[in-house]
Amino acid sequence: MKKSLIIGVLALAIAALAPQAAAAESSINWGIKLGFSSGRISLEGPLPTGWSGKYSLARAAFGAYGAFSFGERFAIQPEILYFTAGGGGSYPDSITQAIRRIRFEYDYIEVPVLAKFRLMQGVRAIPVVFAGPSVGFLLKAKGRNYLGNTLESEQDVTAAYKTLNLGLLFGLGVDWKLGRISLVFDARFDLGLVNISKPLSGQPMTKTRTFLLMAGAGF
Repeated sequence: MKKSLIIGVLALAIAALAPQAAAAESSINWGIKLGFSSGRISLEGPLPTGWSGKYSLARAAFGAYGAFSFGERFAIQPEILYFTAGGGGSYPDSITQAIRRIRFEYDYIEVPVLAKFRLMQGVRAIPVVFAGPSVGFLLKAKGRNYLGNTLESEQDVTAAYKTLNLGLLFGLGVDWKLGRISLVFDARFDLGLVNISKPLSGQPMTKTRTFLLMAGAGF
């Protein structure tokens, strides 16, 4: 159900952007992106003795964008993305001293609005840099508990987290012009700015840190 909702939202976004692109090709274009995310989480508060928060989480990511150009070098680029943030850590079990690992996954629909700067003109491969705020809407959250390499439990922990995550996104990339179509590549860092944990007793403060590599096509 949730996957169908995600696909439907992205399809609507593309359909909404397409007529605008056709009507004003010189100043507006749109596109789609695919890639993967690699996330970690920053935790502050009550944590198990010996906690080491070193585990990252890699998952697929995809989305759509529209670029509204103002001159040759500057554009405003709103996007809609689906990706998974998260991460985890480990600590020695107090009884067996075996390593216990905990991992969290947060599935988000994110809407960033980016200021995009084209660093060169007159070349096919145009380097770009971009930055801007983002709003993430939590779809679901899972927690997994391992003892050694054995999965002991998996829980839906969505109720323990806030619906919204505010962040700052920045990165760099290349727009490769191929006639009326362009190939786009970018690397970006998504810095969560707020505590996404609800104020529950014993719940540490949680902030997301996500690196994304994306590739796609613009029209």
